[in-house]
Amino acid sequence: MAILENNPVPGEVGVSQGQLIRRRFFKHRGAIIGLAVLMFIILLSFTSVGVVFGGTGKLIVDASGSFAID
Repeated sequence: MAILENNPVPGEVGVSQGQLIRRRFFKHRGAIIGLAVLMFIILLSFTSVGVVFGGTGKLIVDASGSFAID
């Protein structure tokens, strides 16, 4: 008779499916780097902090009364 390896051992605490997924995610280096980049982009979008290329980044009002970023 074969012994099943997945049988719970008395006194052993089980692991939920969510905990298994979380462990595998945090062990994957590419997933962590992607999460960090995504969080950085979200942070920049909510704080309106960014990089300005070719200008001062100041808000100006031109002669017609419309707003523009220099």
